[in-house]
Amino acid sequence: MEKSCGAVEKSPSTLKAKKLLLQLVTNKKWYDSSSITMEGKPEYHTQQPGFAPPPAQVVVHHTPLVLGPNPQSITCPSCHAQITTAVELENSTKTHLIALVLCLVCFPCVCVPYCMDSCKSKNHYCPNCRAYLGRYEN
Repeated sequence: MEKSCGAVEKSPSTLKAKKLLLQLVTNKKWYDSSSITMEGKPEYHTQQPGFAPPPAQVVVHHTPLVLGPNPQSITCPSCHAQITTAVELENSTKTHLIALVLCLVCFPCVCVPYCMDSCKSKNHYCPNCRAYLGRYEN
């Protein structure tokens, strides 16, 4: 059987595709009619069903407390009361290192760093709620 030059063989799949394309072109309501709003425009849903949007992030900025060797008047970040900090002295690594050096140089002076406030670190606490507020070291 001979084919003519201008004739195209029409297979069932080609006919089906053409028929589907013709339906899409001629059918003006190809979108779901249940999603039409009052204005007649289709309503498009961007969120997939079953998925919740991510929770909003809350960013809290804390300004660092600048603490010195003496009690300071501040607002406590824990109990939000206007307070004057309670300062407690604590031996630090610096205190022990100075005592070690004095032990090697002049043994009777070993206890001097433990008696001097300037060789110790100062821890600041809230007198109301006893929250730790910070540390001052020379």
